[in-house]
Amino acid sequence: MDWASSIRHVQDVRLLILGSIMDKDFSSQFLMQLDKLQTTTSLATQWLQKKFRKRAVVSSIKGQPSSDYDVETWINDSNGNVVQHFPALTKEHFLGLLSDGVFYALINTSLSEGMSSAILEAMSIGVVVLARDIPSNKSIITDGYNGFLFRNGGGFVNQAKNLLNNDPLRQKIISNARTYARLHHSPCEEAKFYVSLAQSTFL
Repeated sequence: MDWASSIRHVQDVRLLILGSIMDKDFSSQFLMQLDKLQTTTSLATQWLQKKFRKRAVVSSIKGQPSSDYDVETWINDSNGNVVQHFPALTKEHFLGLLSDGVFYALINTSLSEGMSSAILEAMSIGVVVLARDIPSNKSIITDGYNGFLFRNGGGFVNQAKNLLNNDPLRQKIISNARTYARLHHSPCEEAKFYVSLAQSTFL
């Protein structure tokens, strides 16, 4: 599941969780816990709202939103849930939001997966990535250089505080990530490689 946060200097820091429901039993428990979260202001939320008066896609998972309440509506709703869940967006929609500067950071919490295209897309567009410290993410991200890695909730909180408190570091991370993505994961270069591989193998 990919998480993100917004840079607009509005009123709060919020979390948006995007992803389709894969396991009904897990999702029902997860959404129930998020409903409870909406009614209890945690110390962490109080700290964020007091310290940083800016919006971030912090994620809100209060059950399934109504059909007329979409991502853009939530982003522009100053009274929207602190944590909000929506089903997976189309690739074009997601990339459009990334490109528009809506998100302050993208968060990847996967325990296991291959190389994440969402991480590479965020890096190339200029959105800071905070990702779980697993082999596939470590192959892309050098912690503190072109992104941030964390192993647990406490590690994530520390990295998030560091990011929010240090804008020069954030700008450096963005620059390094863009350069890395351009040099090592250029779509054009990868396309040329696969065309060449296919030609040398089958022709």
